Amino acid sequence: MSGAEQHFSDVLGRLAELPAPEQVRVLTDLVCAETEAALRAIRRESATPVDAERSFQEQGLDSLGLVTLQRGVNDATGLTLPPTIGFDHPTPAALAVFLRAELLGEPGEGDGAPVGSADQAAGHPSARDDSDPVVIVGTGCHFPGGIDSADDLWQLVADGREVLGDFPTDRDWDIERLLNGAPEWLPPETGVVRLGTDAVTVERKPRVGPRRRQEISDTDTAYMIFTSGTTGRPKGVVMSHRGVTSFYRGMLAYSIVGREDRVATTSPLQFDFSLLDIGLALGSGAAVVPVPRDVLRFPRHFLHLLKDAEVTQVNGVPSIWRSVLRHEGEQLAALDRIRGVLFCGEVFPMPELRHLQQLLPAARIVNCYGATESMACSFTDVPRPIPESLEALSIGFAHPGAEMTLVDQAGRPVDESGVVGEIHLRSPALFTGYWGDPEATRAALVPDPLEPRSGQAVFRTGDLARRGDDGELYFCGRADSQVQIRGNRVELGEVERRLLDFPAVTAAAAVVVPGADAAQEGTLSAFVVVESGAAPFDLRELRDFCRLALPAYMIPKAIRTVDRLPVTPNGKTDKAALTKLLVAVG
Repeated sequence: MSGAEQHFSDVLGRLAELPAPEQVRVLTDLVCAETEAALRAIRRESATPVDAERSFQEQGLDSLGLVTLQRGVNDATGLTLPPTIGFDHPTPAALAVFLRAELLGEPGEGDGAPVGSADQAAGHPSARDDSDPVVIVGTGCHFPGGIDSADDLWQLVADGREVLGDFPTDRDWDIERLLNGAPEWLPPETGVVRLGTDAVTVERKPRVGPRRRQEISDTDTAYMIFTSGTTGRPKGVVMSHRGVTSFYRGMLAYSIVGREDRVATTSPLQFDFSLLDIGLALGSGAAVVPVPRDVLRFPRHFLHLLKDAEVTQVNGVPSIWRSVLRHEGEQLAALDRIRGVLFCGEVFPMPELRHLQQLLPAARIVNCYGATESMACSFTDVPRPIPESLEALSIGFAHPGAEMTLVDQAGRPVDESGVVGEIHLRSPALFTGYWGDPEATRAALVPDPLEPRSGQAVFRTGDLARRGDDGELYFCGRADSQVQIRGNRVELGEVERRLLDFPAVTAAAAVVVPGADAAQEGTLSAFVVVESGAAPFDLRELRDFCRLALPAYMIPKAIRTVDRLPVTPNGKTDKAALTKLLVAVG
């Protein structure tokens, strides 16, 4: 952490103690500093200091720069603001006022109109007309170069940029070419549409080839979702119609909701958790209540929505409850309509889970476990009350029609209680494979360890677990270097590869430092070895470099330089020693 970052971190920690004008001044300085960093990251030097009263666009930040600014502000403040903040609050001063309201937990005068509002269409610099944006669409959904969400994509569209969809995943695309390239360089079979304010115009239809498939099969692809992988770029998880419906049947056997329920879904549509919510509701005759991301940022607004929409079931990652439990416990306890909570994606800290159970004494709380490759695979009720001696929740057993088997490093089944093994999932709800990546598919879909002669493939999850006395499973972590940050799967190798792309870095290691207690999430950190004789550089430049290609949750919070990386007796990087070093120095 640089001196400037440490300063802002210290000041933000006592923001509420400062007078209101001083709060705004501190946050304005922060936004100006992050604007300068974003300009450096897109390799544009500002001729004059950043002006708090001038718009970001006027000072040189294009769409990519505004995404970089958003990530920098999120990293500095701990908030999860959308990429549209540079449009909604177009100057550093306006954004600072908005940040003050966000950090103090209440809406304020900084709240702006969302992208696409009438006010913006009338006079905002990014207002669109029928001739501005061009979107080239196809069958894929892989957006490289830092475009990692639908919000990022929409921001580029709103700014009139050309955005490509249906990228070959077997080659790399340069971000400048992505943003500035003309449709002429695309393959002639690629379709082109233009999005206007009130119409969609097809400028070039995709080439139509001979129709070789005449029948529809339940093994055909239903959807594809990209998730973190070990190849340096996301893996496209392909799910068939049979896989999806098989999972839904297994899930619905638990009778989590019924026809009278209203299910709040807090996950964006580009995440498979939202498909779980939709299938759970529609398969049970219940209603789906989408919760906008902007509402989730305000605990009180979130609870107001749950009350006004008469929500009875709330699904989401555990972190959606953190601010609610900390600041709005009484309001949550008053929501007597909530009969159920389902969580998935990360471990629910036991103190927070106990608190939630106390505030919602009548609610059934379900621990959902599983990966994108199977949507999920188990649903286990949290005991009520949670025993004081309980240190870890059970993930139970696989849903009906599926089975989880533990396998040791030698490939032998683990039958004993308390012995750790890797979870192998046998299920009709498994993914078909990774899009365009047969090697990764073969590594994940392996022969059934109980009967390899059958030719049946099972999913090697990479998750470690131990068996309890009654046969139930307890999650013990990952078998590889994949970790969970803010509910997102992160492959540490991807972080290290990006660090190594920086010209002066010769070696890198990414580690996660555990939180001080069970309620505190681990911190992503990194160590780098700098080339001898390399020109000095601020570690902030390295973090800005990472922001160009990695989402915010994959940016190391702290980066330290070392003369060399420690190694184990077998020559591998000793990450345990690096973690101990970080813990020791604080």
